[in-house]
Amino acid sequence: MESARYLLIGNRTYTWRRMRELGLTVEVAAAEGSYLERALSAEEVPYQPFRSKRQLMDLITRSDCDVVVSNGCPYILPVTRLQETCAHRIFVNLHPSHLPDLKGPHPINGALLYGRDCGASCHLMDDGVDTGPVIARIRISYSPDLEAPLLYQLCFRAEADAFELAMRRAFEPLDPDQVVPDPPYLPLVYYVATEEDQCIDFREDSEAIYRRIRAFSTPNRPAFFEANGHRFTVRDVEWVENSYLRSKRDQYADRSVVLVYEDRVLVRIGDTYLKLKSVEGPLEALPEGLPLL
Repeated sequence: MESARYLLIGNRTYTWRRMRELGLTVEVAAAEGSYLERALSAEEVPYQPFRSKRQLMDLITRSDCDVVVSNGCPYILPVTRLQETCAHRIFVNLHPSHLPDLKGPHPINGALLYGRDCGASCHLMDDGVDTGPVIARIRISYSPDLEAPLLYQLCFRAEADAFELAMRRAFEPLDPDQVVPDPPYLPLVYYVATEEDQCIDFREDSEAIYRRIRAFSTPNRPAFFEANGHRFTVRDVEWVENSYLRSKRDQYADRSVVLVYEDRVLVRIGDTYLKLKSVEGPLEALPEGLPLL
């Protein structure tokens, strides 16, 4: 549908850039203060800003576009009502997960927390949240070297790929038999991040703690733990497998602080060590040997 007229609404840049590369006719409605708005302003590209759901709906109603592309739109739109004035108009959404898994507002955090594959999907919009028929999907397999900021960028790039695939299909949905849980026995997750999920539970095994910190490694939603009456945020983590340190394991209690240096805290978890990195808080309140349970 290269000849169609598009309206891109949202806050992300990769799909907008891909649409330009494809030579599509596209107007843009950008959320105020978003990465997309800053990029458009810097490149002196005309756009329409919006700061409320009502304002965005007015922009959509006035547009003469054929396809509305939602890419990071902060609102749930009443698509059925919007289509009443223009029945031919197609509404599609780009969601950063491999649908039908990880619907909801925080799929990337959920993918890392539970060790699940992620990616990007383009689907037809209805009045629900990430519930319309899927048109195209891109899978990004889980691997322990991923952390939230990197996976965000990869998924946002994959959204552009999913959009292009969907456009090449003229936005025709996939057969429902092609859009099933993979592996089929895996229960689907609708994920909304909570403060409880961000809290590091040192009763968990080292892999679960590792995934939790990696899942919440962004400035606006960091992992944290509480000890000695203080809260400590943790931005990153890695396993430490040094043989000398392993030989000293019996000198350190399980689930305790082994060493504090710079902005790092080394802890023993079972038979392994985790290095908590970019730790913020009063580190002097974490003496060596402090139990973390």
